[in-house]
Amino acid sequence: MPIMNVGIGAVTDVPAPANVRIAETTDLAMFVPAHARVSGFPADGVAATIEREKAFTGDGTVLRLAGRLEDGRVVATAVAWISHGLVTLYFVGTQPEQRRRGIGAAMTRAALESAGERGAHTAALTSSAVGESIYRGLGFRPVGEFRLLTF
Repeated sequence: MPIMNVGIGAVTDVPAPANVRIAETTDLAMFVPAHARVSGFPADGVAATIEREKAFTGDGTVLRLAGRLEDGRVVATAVAWISHGLVTLYFVGTQPEQRRRGIGAAMTRAALESAGERGAHTAALTSSAVGESIYRGLGFRPVGEFRLLTF
């Protein structure tokens, strides 16, 4: 899996699809189930994940973004952790039935804009195979790799 980065000011501008509203959220009861579905977490792990998220005390700022359709359904999520001028993106994902519409790129761009407003200069992430072309299109470039081992 490639480890990728980009300077916040070098990110390609991408608009959000007209029917998607992206905003920061602190509502973990709404965010975690949507995030779990995107990330493949089992439903019986949602309660524990909410508690883990409430207890997170890392140095820096954690932003959670939700992309919603006009009817309120959450179709995408992203987590951004900002510390020491760096934003690291986690769990950027779009619900399977909403993919290939530009939502993931818009979520990434929105997270980077919010992080830049809070002083981040550089963004980093580890990409899945599905997301790599999206991140490259936004300006991210590989700087290393993370190797997963299976037995």
